[in-house]
Amino acid sequence: MFILSPDATGITQRIQLKSSPVFLAVTGVLDGEHRIAVACRNRTIYLLKNGQLSGGPIELEVQPVALCIVNKHIFVGCMNSTVQAYQLRGRKSYTLYMPSPVIAMEQLFHPLTGSKALLVSLANGEVRLYNEANKFLISVVRQGSMPTISPQTGGDSPTPAGAAPP
Repeated sequence: MFILSPDATGITQRIQLKSSPVFLAVTGVLDGEHRIAVACRNRTIYLLKNGQLSGGPIELEVQPVALCIVNKHIFVGCMNSTVQAYQLRGRKSYTLYMPSPVIAMEQLFHPLTGSKALLVSLANGEVRLYNEANKFLISVVRQGSMPTISPQTGGDSPTPAGAAPP
């Protein structure tokens, strides 16, 4: 894995991992303290602190499908419809069980309060919002059917399932 300079003209660090990376989650700044969580194809998450491997790798039971860092936790969406939370040092904190497979995850930042939360998108069309600090479910937004790509439009524009293309 290569870490590029801020202007992307050179390589500042080279890091050799035992497997191919599939997801990266980054926090901090390159010139200061930063951490990178790297999920690999061999169901392992490697933790890097300031460009150096820190602690032992996290061994997952199933393949990861999403990766996100919120405050002091690393969240891993897994193929078994769970979201596993780990501390930045690699110790497992808790597991959230989802009603449907995880599609994507992202951090939500509220600028007025400075609070952060975890957004989880599920295959059943739900978007769930979790409080990172105490793992409480704050809100569920149901989107209905998932968007699909219509073959009549050449695959360029998403069309909701059941809707006619323009």
